[in-house]
Amino acid sequence: CYFHWKGCLRFNLGKKNCLEELKGNAVFQVGVDLIYLLNWVPIEYVRIAWCEIVKVFIVENVITDSNKEAISTFLEYVEDTWIGSVDDEGNVQRPLFEISIWNNCENVKQNRMTTNNLVESWNSHWNSMMGSNPGIWEIIIAFQCEDSLSEAKYYEHLAGLDVESNPARKKRNLKKYASIKSCILKFEEVVSKKGYSRKELRKFLLALNKIA
Repeated sequence: CYFHWKGCLRFNLGKKNCLEELKGNAVFQVGVDLIYLLNWVPIEYVRIAWCEIVKVFIVENVITDSNKEAISTFLEYVEDTWIGSVDDEGNVQRPLFEISIWNNCENVKQNRMTTNNLVESWNSHWNSMMGSNPGIWEIIIAFQCEDSLSEAKYYEHLAGLDVESNPARKKRNLKKYASIKSCILKFEEVVSKKGYSRKELRKFLLALNKIA
């Protein structure tokens, strides 16, 4: 889920004492935005983008004597957890979470969901309906109500009567993901014809940054 992955990064910016630097340093904000963009980069180019562009940008343009320890610790967290660090012998170590778990490039290309907001919304609805410490009969009745509601929504969908709670936001998101998909496909087409180049990868990230 893109939302929760981004939340993990944000949480660890605070945990590594980088939030104050983030708030007051526009260049660091750009660097963090570049990290977020890795979510849309084709899996085989994520590590390349991190090593050749994103990390280099932060190290060369953000780190100073006063913030070196905090930001270096955050970069180590990103590598160890999401990208894969390099040991003393030059071997790439497996990250805590494989790139294929958190990367959403294929989801965008296949027009699949990139967040689990619908699940979170249902979970919130269920918890508010159940309250605390419900009895067995309350749980049974709640399941029956949920089943009836789901069946009603199913037939509404078949009849074309779906009601979007926020149609303007849905339209914006559809437009955004269509643009991201277009960027991804264009980058992959260029690479397939000309081969990989850092210049094209940089252009791809810049294009994504204008959208995402």
